[in-house]
Amino acid sequence: MILRLTAMLWGAGVLLSGCASSAPHAEAPGSGAHGNADMVTASAPTGFRPGSNEAPASPGSALVARGPAGKDTALVTPSALSTENAPAGHQLSAAELQFAREVATRHAVPLNDVVVALDQAQRNATVLRLMAPPPPPADAPRRQRHWPGYRDRFVESVRINAGLDFWQAHADTLAEAERRYGVPAPVIVAILGVETVYGRVTGDFPVLDALYTLAFYWPDHARRDRSPYFRGELETYLVDAIRHDKEPRAARGSFAGAVGLPQFMPSSIRDYAVSTDAGEPPDLSNDINDVIFSVANYLAEHGWQPGLPVFVEASLPPDTAQWVDGGLEPTLRWSQLEAAGVSLRQPPMVGLVSAPLSRATLASRDPAVGIIDLEHANGPTEYRIATPNFFAITQYNRSYFYASAVADLAQALEARRQGE
Repeated sequence: MILRLTAMLWGAGVLLSGCASSAPHAEAPGSGAHGNADMVTASAPTGFRPGSNEAPASPGSALVARGPAGKDTALVTPSALSTENAPAGHQLSAAELQFAREVATRHAVPLNDVVVALDQAQRNATVLRLMAPPPPPADAPRRQRHWPGYRDRFVESVRINAGLDFWQAHADTLAEAERRYGVPAPVIVAILGVETVYGRVTGDFPVLDALYTLAFYWPDHARRDRSPYFRGELETYLVDAIRHDKEPRAARGSFAGAVGLPQFMPSSIRDYAVSTDAGEPPDLSNDINDVIFSVANYLAEHGWQPGLPVFVEASLPPDTAQWVDGGLEPTLRWSQLEAAGVSLRQPPMVGLVSAPLSRATLASRDPAVGIIDLEHANGPTEYRIATPNFFAITQYNRSYFYASAVADLAQALEARRQGE
C-alpha cells in the first residue's frame, strides 16, 4: 500500500509515494499503503520509525547487454547474459543484472522475463529531483513545520464536499466494509480524501521508472539510504507484471511508485489489497469496491480496534510532555494516565471517530494509549491521547500530522453528514 519520505508538494499537484506500503513511510499524502515507505519530507513527522541501513547496490560500471524487448524470446540463462553473446541493444549494469538473477531465483520466474521487463525502465530525473530537492540557501529563513498549517491543507471545503459526495455515492460499499473490517466509513473516506482527493490526483509517473530510479539511483545519501526498500518494491512490481502478463510500463502513479486512489505501494497491493472480482487482481485505480475494501483491510491488519475512537477526549495536566516518546506504538495504559490525574472531558465528543467512552468502559478495557504532540508555530504544543486506532493510521503514513489530519477530516465529514 497502504508507506513515508519526501517534500510536501501536494499544493503543486505532485504526489509522493503510495502511502500504504510495507516499510517505513512518508508524511506527504499521495505517498502511500500507506504500507509505508520511510520517505524524506520537508516537514519530518514526529517519530519516524527507523528502517534499514543496508548499503545500496552500486550501479557499477560493468555493463551487460540486455535481452531483446519481446515476450517470445528464449529463456536467457545467467551465463548467456554477457557482452559477447547477448543481442546488441540496451544494457544492464552489473548491479541490475545481479538484481534480475536474484528476482528470478527467488520467485521462480524466467530470468529473461525479468530482464525484458527491467529493460523497459528509464532513469527519471524528475523523480530524483522531487525525492531530494536542493537545499535552501544558507541565508534562507528556516521554515518551521506546524500543525495548524498542515491541518488546513486537508481539513478544508474541497475535501469535505467531495468526501460527502463520495460517501453518498458509495454508502452501501462503505457500510459493508465497516461491517466486515470494523473501520468506520468516515475514516476510509478521509484517507482517500487526504491521499488523492478521491482519485483526482493519483500521479502520472510510470511506476516502473519511479521504482527503478529510486532502487538504483537513490539521490540523497546524506540521509538514510532507502534504495534497498525501493529494490524490494521494484521486485514485487516486476514479479506481479510477469505473473499476470501485465505491460510493465502501463501503470502510472506517484513519483515514489504508489498507485490508485489509496496510493498503495506494490508490496501493500500484494499483502493487503482486496479484489471483489473473483479471479481478478485488485484494481485500485478503477474499481471503487476494491479501493474501499483494501483501505479497510489495511487498517484492520495494522491493528484497528472496532469500538474505540481515534482519540480519547480528556483533560491533560501541564506536564503532559513527559509522556511523549515520538513512537508509532501506544506504550501507556489508560489506567496509568488516570492515576496521574488525567480525566475524561465532559461531555465527550460523539460519533464513530471520536466515540464517547465512559469511565467504566475505559476502566474495563484499559486500552493501550499514547500521547502525541502537534506543534504550533506560535503557541503551545497541542497534546492528544491516541488510541491504537490512531497508530493504525500511522502505519498507512508514519506521521502524527498525517494521522491527525485523517482523523480530523473524518470527524468533519461525519459531523456534516449527521447535519451538525
